[in-house]
Amino acid sequence: MTRKKGLISMCAALALVMLLLLGAGFCAVEEGDGGFAYVAGTYGGKDATEFWYYQDDALGLYKAKEVVDGWKDALRGSDPVVIAVVDTGLTVSHTLFDDVLLRNADGKVLGDNSTVEDDGGDVDISDTSDGRHGNAVAGIIAMLIREMGLEDFIKIYPIKSSVKKTQNGKTEERFSIANVTEALKRASGKAKADVINLSLGIPYENTEEWANDAQLAYAVEQALNTSFIVAAAGNHSEKANAQREDGAFYPAALDGVFSVMGYGEDLGLHDTSNYGALYDIAAPAEDIYTATDVYGTSGYGFSSGTSMATPFVSFAAALLKLRYRAEGQEDPSPQMIARLLRSFDFESFIHDGSNIRRLNLYTEVSQPLDEIELNYVSPTGVKITHDGKLGEGEYANAIYYLDPRSVPSLNFVASLSPYGMTDPDLDEDIEWVLRRNGEEKKILGTGPTLSYTPDVFGDTEIVARLSFNHNIEGVQALHVEYLKFVAGDARVTYAEYADTPPREAPTSGVLYTQSVTVFSFTGAKYMDPDVEIKWYVDREYVASGATFSYKPKRTGEHIISMQFGDNPPTYTPGVAFTATVKPFILRPLDMSMAILGGVILIASGITVAAIISKRKRAASQPAAQDEASADGSERKKPRKQKKEKPDKNVKIAKR
Repeated sequence: MTRKKGLISMCAALALVMLLLLGAGFCAVEEGDGGFAYVAGTYGGKDATEFWYYQDDALGLYKAKEVVDGWKDALRGSDPVVIAVVDTGLTVSHTLFDDVLLRNADGKVLGDNSTVEDDGGDVDISDTSDGRHGNAVAGIIAMLIREMGLEDFIKIYPIKSSVKKTQNGKTEERFSIANVTEALKRASGKAKADVINLSLGIPYENTEEWANDAQLAYAVEQALNTSFIVAAAGNHSEKANAQREDGAFYPAALDGVFSVMGYGEDLGLHDTSNYGALYDIAAPAEDIYTATDVYGTSGYGFSSGTSMATPFVSFAAALLKLRYRAEGQEDPSPQMIARLLRSFDFESFIHDGSNIRRLNLYTEVSQPLDEIELNYVSPTGVKITHDGKLGEGEYANAIYYLDPRSVPSLNFVASLSPYGMTDPDLDEDIEWVLRRNGEEKKILGTGPTLSYTPDVFGDTEIVARLSFNHNIEGVQALHVEYLKFVAGDARVTYAEYADTPPREAPTSGVLYTQSVTVFSFTGAKYMDPDVEIKWYVDREYVASGATFSYKPKRTGEHIISMQFGDNPPTYTPGVAFTATVKPFILRPLDMSMAILGGVILIASGITVAAIISKRKRAASQPAAQDEASADGSERKKPRKQKKEKPDKNVKIAKR
């Protein structure tokens, strides 16, 4: 009995200890190496305060936290800042991601997969990559959110954008242009992300393809309307200058993308990081402790490279947005965030002649914004992006359409160079011009954007230029092929039916002599105007030109046909026009006029006859009266004259 009581007491004591530990915020988890247990600030058994990159001479995380803690009352009730992590996916069940993922009202984690069609249903966002790359990237942001106590104010939205590719017996996670382009659209649109993290890049052999892809460039421009885009500078130890020669890494090198180099524990450039004037800032990239799920849903490990540096800057961008809100200001634009991150008094170091600035969170949250000089520079050029499709060969740099009937409305965006460094008010001074053979045809619009449906065929240029300085311009070639002549589609018809679909255009009708009818053919506006068009009547050549004015001289059935260039003439009935010609007098209008004329003529005759008859009767009456007087017939008595009444106003004098 005593032993039983002792066992009960021991269990009660253990239960009490567990309750105390839970009340203190203790959370037991499994470590990657088999250990367990961490409290707040401890991950997989490692104390976050020991990480070299959180220290004052690196990110200055804990000094920044002291400042940020004072913002929270002002931030209560505001929508969270959303960071979209475009990567290999994410393990939702990993304990590090508790409370930091964006969820809907029902508590469901929100995410996307740009490799599959968006049908509004559930998609697979799990990270199955070797090393769990997506987990590592999102884990860095998650840990920063936790360490700063910002779980209510910054959320992660994962977008899986990679597919497994096997080449030469090796399987890798690869990112295609199409998938990244789609991810950008969904991140800025569906997810309404404030920040988009691209810890990804492409092999150098594909540099030109990524650099010149119109769809990707346009997706970046569109996303920049609402989202700050951050990308890794790459891990090839290559130097890149502002002209994007050797060392340019994409998508980091695209205009508008804020690019991140990596620095190491010695506060110098990490030995694998790309660097140079093309890239914007450096962040920690060596031995970064973060999430995996290789050891289960609570696994951790170390990772290095610019992929790990990039999420630090994404977090910094979100933090800057929170600062604006806490200080009672409107949210900064993505362009303003970029300008500020380029202008804070961050410490820097020199590497191979390049001045490289190190991100510091404490400087970002504490340096007075009104002390930062944001001097604008004069524009040096204009860059055009668009959602059109480029051709091949000689038209590789031109928006190209083979069939003008399929030309959609094209959307263009013009940005002044150097990107993000010019006065944004100048964007409204951009004007759009259609140019052909060096000659300006018409002004299409003004402002930084243009929607235009091509209505000119052949080679033209879309020009975006500053209205007050035409030397600063950007040019996008546009080529719309003339339609190839097909006799069955080009049916001879009345000119007013030239834009009608071939099967709906009349190819027969009744004409009248001496009446002019103008003919054309369907699809004429899509044909090359420099090609000669010949017209035939009953297979006899009669004229040339875009249209044919026909004035038939004889009645009967006649065939009007045409010939486009060297193509055979269109003699076939139903393609050529069959005209049944009748005398002009039989035209409905002429018949009406003839009848009306006859009626008028008859009426006039009757009127004249009546007048003559009346006059004859009038002339015969005096003679008849004289004859009556001669033979003693009674004459009419003359009328009595009325006696005039005296004027009452005239007084008569009495005698």
